[in-house]
Amino acid sequence: MFRAPAIFDSRYKSHYKGRNLLIAQVAAGALLIGLMSVKAAHADMQPAPADAPAIDQTGGGVEEIVVTARQRKEKAQEVPIPLTVLGGASLAATDTVRIEEIQQRLPDMNVAYLNPRQNSVAVRGLGNNPANDGLEASVGAFLDGVYLGRPGMLILDFNDIDQLEYLRGPQGTLFGKNTTAGALNITTKAPSFTFGGSAEFTVGNLGNQQYSATVTGPLIDNVLAGRLSVYDHTREGFVQSVATGQWNNDIGRQGVRGSLLLDANDDLTFRLTGDYNREHDGVAATFHAAPPNNTLFPFYAKLAGAGYPIIPTPTNNIYQTNINDPQTVSVQQGGTTLQGDWTLPGDYTLTSITGYRFWRFSPHNDADSSNLSLLPDSHVQNHDQQFSQELRIASPKGDGPFDYTAGLYYFWQAQRTNQASYYGNNDATAFTFGPQFRGASQIVLGRLRTRSYAAFAQGNYHIQDDLTLTIGVRNTLEQKTMALYRDLGGTVLNPAVPNIDSTGVSPKSNNVSWTAALAWQVEPDINLYTSYAHGAKAGATNNSPPQSVPLSRAPLVVYPEKADDVEIGAKMELFDKRLLLNVDAFYTLVRNYQATSFFLDPSNPALAGSILTNVGAVRTRGAEVEATYRPIDGLTFNANASYDNASYQSFRKGPCATEYGLPGTATCDLTGRPVVGAPRWIFDINGTYEFPVTDSIQAYVNGEWSWRSAFYSVIDDSAYSKIGSYGLVNLRVGAQFYDKKLDVSFWTKNLGDRSYFQTLSISSSRGAYFGYPGDPLTFGATIRVAM
Repeated sequence: MFRAPAIFDSRYKSHYKGRNLLIAQVAAGALLIGLMSVKAAHADMQPAPADAPAIDQTGGGVEEIVVTARQRKEKAQEVPIPLTVLGGASLAATDTVRIEEIQQRLPDMNVAYLNPRQNSVAVRGLGNNPANDGLEASVGAFLDGVYLGRPGMLILDFNDIDQLEYLRGPQGTLFGKNTTAGALNITTKAPSFTFGGSAEFTVGNLGNQQYSATVTGPLIDNVLAGRLSVYDHTREGFVQSVATGQWNNDIGRQGVRGSLLLDANDDLTFRLTGDYNREHDGVAATFHAAPPNNTLFPFYAKLAGAGYPIIPTPTNNIYQTNINDPQTVSVQQGGTTLQGDWTLPGDYTLTSITGYRFWRFSPHNDADSSNLSLLPDSHVQNHDQQFSQELRIASPKGDGPFDYTAGLYYFWQAQRTNQASYYGNNDATAFTFGPQFRGASQIVLGRLRTRSYAAFAQGNYHIQDDLTLTIGVRNTLEQKTMALYRDLGGTVLNPAVPNIDSTGVSPKSNNVSWTAALAWQVEPDINLYTSYAHGAKAGATNNSPPQSVPLSRAPLVVYPEKADDVEIGAKMELFDKRLLLNVDAFYTLVRNYQATSFFLDPSNPALAGSILTNVGAVRTRGAEVEATYRPIDGLTFNANASYDNASYQSFRKGPCATEYGLPGTATCDLTGRPVVGAPRWIFDINGTYEFPVTDSIQAYVNGEWSWRSAFYSVIDDSAYSKIGSYGLVNLRVGAQFYDKKLDVSFWTKNLGDRSYFQTLSISSSRGAYFGYPGDPLTFGATIRVAM
């Protein structure tokens, strides 16, 4: 453990009382529930339905889906927004528990996953920005109505989920912070007043073991219900060190979630939820490709010259790595949410959502090899906590020509980052970096605090029974305060850079997001819509400035990101609702797009690092199609396809790709090049057939094929960062017994054992591109038991 100097840390210590906040919120929620329980104990109440589903069956047709995409319950087909919904039952039935797996089932989504700290979700090519703590996502993620301030908060098993809503395009009016590209709205299952429960056991190759259990029921009849769910997920690694034979990138995740539902009276309900998740994973990457003896990256040639074992390019086995020392990460995260819903006179609804969450990341990255100590032993500690409060009111729908939702929002976040690098004390280190790096250490400490305030309103004016105009606006005031302390230990090669340096910045921004949409119900089952939306994301701070520039002159602040989006689409239910068909076309222009780039000093290759930058403009345009078809009872097909042409419209000072850089060149013009992390084509087709075997046994077969075209995985658009097109096939067969209380299935994922890189990243000072392989062929069996 290493700490900042006392004077530096004291300015921020008052903002790191997360444990007290957590205890206070739980105590307040418990007290509130206790008081309301006493008050409501003698009230005349009706029991709530058990686990009321988000979907209602409509005869033999496609199931009707209800969403909260506009902060009120509506039929998905009536919402003028491109959205996709994955129900909790569907996620569980296909064993889709990780964000990397969810991308295979959603149109126009790409997930870059390096580790729980360095990951991102891109929608329509926007948002692929891992590797900098100061950069917030362009795709907002929400868990039970609470915004998740870090992309890493999405890295957990999706257990006991009710529904996942995937909204595309700017959603800044109602969802607020950082949704210039889209939003993921995840809701967990609520407690039930009917006793029930379930358990699931999965075993498979690679030592895969998954266990989960849920129990729910009344604690006080018709007044207080509870729900408890737990999970444990372990799996062995499949990337092997060529030097030691050790297998890396194993998985170890555990979590628990508890929830209380208080039905105080007919007009007032409260739900208190708390969860805790921990993770201890191995991380494995391979030197995918890089040209030896590259003049722009001489450090790579030094590695080879000093005996560093370089895997040939291209490698014949992407499941091998030449990093043979421990690469592990440890994550702890969780929080509490208290939601209250109060039905006011006139059927107005007042909703309050109070949320606190924390995230702690402690990796161990010892990147030595063959006992040469060529690469530094680096450690990063990230502690993050946040508090949010939303208060909104919604008018009743359908009683007049106008209905609306309006509210206030507050968000507070504090981040603490400690980074340390320790260099080897031998001749190899001096040869590779320089004599001043022998036995040296570097420390960088960062403190970042964010405060955000917003007011919003959105209304629907029903011009006619079949024609509705939606107008929404949100004003957000946000201020960030960042301080950096850097002790380079005398290793820096630029004389202008002090060994010890510190600075602080406090940018403030006021941004307005708005939307206008027109929906026309042409027929009862055909809805046409068009919309224009403007979204904004606050400016960001650069927590990883280049080491060859003094902090006082480093670019520590990037400008707010602003997006303008045009949509036109149609939502249709055809052939007696047996075919659901949604199509949309979009055009989005983003100015000052915030991106993670890297800095390189060609004369001093050791002085390089990840930085933030504003891309002048990014344009993405394309079309999406989704369909669900039930030709006969028991047989269902789902398909989605997306075409996305995403390119840099203005990026004159982009980073240079390895093969295009010239000595002394630090930037290259990437204008007109494809945007990082943006496959042009994505397809997914899956089908399920259910059929009776006997009166008490129901069998089923589920198959899925997903495919995405080639795309660049590093912002420099290097050929060495290009991931080729690949398709994955998943298959599951099973049967249900005892009135579907027992489910036994056998499954396989990546049936063709397709070798592919999930993402690539660059080590800018080494001239090497690191590959993170996707899962190989896996198979196993799952047993589910329901009460």
